[in-house]
Order: sequence, then structure tokens, then C-alpha cells
Amino acid sequence: MFELCKRAKGNAVKIDTETFDWIILAYECAKSPANCYKALVDMKKLGHKPTQLSYDTTIRSFLHSRDIQGALKVFAEMKEELRPSTFTYTNLIRICASVKESQLGLEIWDEFQKSGLKADRDILIHTFSVFLNAQD
Repeated sequence: MFELCKRAKGNAVKIDTETFDWIILAYECAKSPANCYKALVDMKKLGHKPTQLSYDTTIRSFLHSRDIQGALKVFAEMKEELRPSTFTYTNLIRICASVKESQLGLEIWDEFQKSGLKADRDILIHTFSVFLNAQD
């Protein structure tokens, strides 16, 4: 990806942040979290600042593969640059629910509550699912 982008740039093809967001989305649709993450890394290497969409789409791609560690790695990087959104926390809690990591899901919920962000229906539903898994 990095080499392809460098070549495109050399041929006057505009590779910008929005282009990378579309590339990451395409990899997410293809259910390829490793390539989503690689595109995110390449984006940074080429001097583009990832957006909320860049990070959220990459995290969501790890939801599809039920890879909590991959999602947490991206989440940690995101927090260095941007404030996570309710959508970000919702996807992390969804992953925790899907892999039955109830304790971690509740810890993420606690962090969300401390963030000052407003809860919506989706995060409440998925947190309730994590809570129910913790009861098993």
C-alpha cells in the first residue's frame, strides 16, 4: 500500500486523508482488519493525520474478526491523537460482548462514563449485553 501510494503521488494522483479513509473502508468491507491497520500506518507514514473515521473504521474491522487486542491497539493510538467518540466506545464494548470479555467491557464502559461523552441507545444495549455475559 505504502509503495502504491508513493507511486500514485509521483504520478500526480492525489492521495489525501479522504482517499485513505475510503481505502480503510474498502478493507473493512473486505473483512481485512490487518489491511485496515496497515493502511492506517501507511497514512501516517505519508504525513496524513488519521481522522475519527479512519480510527473508528479500523476498530470496527477488528469487531468483525473478534480481535479485541487489535482493536485495543488502535484505540490506544487513537487516544494519543484524537478524543474517542461514543461510536468508538460502542464498538469496543461490542467486541467485548462478542468474545465474552465482560470485565474488560465493563472497564471500557467506566472509561466511557468518565469521558463526559453522552450515552446513546447503542452503547447502552451493548453494555447491557456485556453485563449479562458477566452474570453467566
